[in-house]
Amino acid sequence: MREKRLIKKLQNPSSKEYNSAILWIEDNWFQDALRVMKSIGVERHLAEEIFWESLTNLYQSVKEKKFEGKGTLKSYLLGICRYKSLDRLKREGKSIISYVAELPVDEYTRKKEDDDIIISEEIVELFYEILNKLDEKCKKVLTLAVQGYSMAKIAKSFKFDRNQSAATLNYRCRNKLREMVESDQFILNKLKKLL
Repeated sequence: MREKRLIKKLQNPSSKEYNSAILWIEDNWFQDALRVMKSIGVERHLAEEIFWESLTNLYQSVKEKKFEGKGTLKSYLLGICRYKSLDRLKREGKSIISYVAELPVDEYTRKKEDDDIIISEEIVELFYEILNKLDEKCKKVLTLAVQGYSMAKIAKSFKFDRNQSAATLNYRCRNKLREMVESDQFILNKLKKLL
């Protein structure tokens, strides 16, 4: 369905076309949204709930003309799903298991539909495999950084006096992670196969 037609249908909730637009979005975009949310660590039952909440937000944005059309409607919906997922996991104190959390919104949402960023489950498993080889301090700081915590909050969780101490630890742990990946031929081969 063409995007302009889809937006027009969403702007008129009393019409039959509104229902057909919602069903079309569910049929065509739900699986992509599910992959985005699963790559972050959201289980299917929660992903379905977040998808419908996100769809409601999408409808409100279209109705109130907040959707400016800078990206596609689909990438806008996937961005909403992504942020709702991250927020839900953060509130529940669960760890976020993918690097999707590090992508800035503009970089994420400006991609065309065909280039939507979806991290496979294999990459998520590989990320955990690599992360588990690090010491506990590094695991904790990298997990908090990926979850989007500020250096101030990370410093507080480590009981550091200065934010700079957390930033330094984060930098060193990222370098350890990078060196580990670069020096492990098995992991490099796995990454090459997956990417």
